[in-house]
Amino acid sequence: LIVGDTATMGSTLAVTGGTTLASTLAVTGASTLADNLTVSKIADMKSTLIVGNAATMGSTLAVTGGATLASTLAVTGASTLSDNLTVSKATDLKSTLNVDEAATIGSTLAVTGGATLASTLDVTGASTLSDTLTVNKSTDLKSTLNVGDSANFSNTVDVVGDANMHSILTVTGSTHLN
Repeated sequence: LIVGDTATMGSTLAVTGGTTLASTLAVTGASTLADNLTVSKIADMKSTLIVGNAATMGSTLAVTGGATLASTLAVTGASTLSDNLTVSKATDLKSTLNVDEAATIGSTLAVTGGATLASTLDVTGASTLSDTLTVNKSTDLKSTLNVGDSANFSNTVDVVGDANMHSILTVTGSTHLN
């Protein structure tokens, strides 16, 4: 059958073998495909694409506008974000968090395990320690040291300037005054 001009079918066109179209296929109503659809070149969708089951991309998925996910995003490989990441609820990280540049925390930082700092800790406000402070090397205090309870020294105490005692001085051992 060779048709040289426009042809109109008044009923169903059934083709039992393969079909090759050498130009555009225009369909004005809904279309149903009962098997796979293979597209060799760009597919240009002018409206919403609705996928009822899982979708597999064999290469990069490029989204030029915003993307909204209504459920979990699972990524099995490394992920790179080229702009800010904003998270509006709690976030659980199951491994190490590496931050290569400065980090700003807008509220309390709560650490439930030990914390190791490899450089200086600079605190601009008051600090409260609820347990023992152990310092393994010398300590420089640039202002007054106030001790609200007893102070025990297990080695020599050197006072370079004047020492003022405002109460009783008790010595339990030999004393040398020069």
